[in-house]
Amino acid sequence: MTDKELKLQGKLFGLYVDVINTMSEWETIMWTDVTENIAEMSDKVDGFALRCKRMPARLREWDAYTELKKTIEDFQGVLPLLQELSKDSIKMRHWEGVMELCGTEFEVES
Repeated sequence: MTDKELKLQGKLFGLYVDVINTMSEWETIMWTDVTENIAEMSDKVDGFALRCKRMPARLREWDAYTELKKTIEDFQGVLPLLQELSKDSIKMRHWEGVMELCGTEFEVES
């Protein structure tokens, strides 16, 4: 393996670790605290997307790059939903619709 390839892997791995660690932290945020964290979450995921976009073209052929890019894009798609669901105007009937779509049940008040 060449020095150049090792540097490429280091760049990709660094971003991968940052994304995975951040997503893990976000999984522990209480639902009641999501609203106050949305702006920070959005800024951070946009920064990840920019770092991913700026990766060298050779990395874009790698499966790890494709998976990382999809993870980032998926979360960018989820953020607006989190923002909407955290509004005070969301009623129980809305949550029931979400549960039906997801095929699961959860306690809304907890």
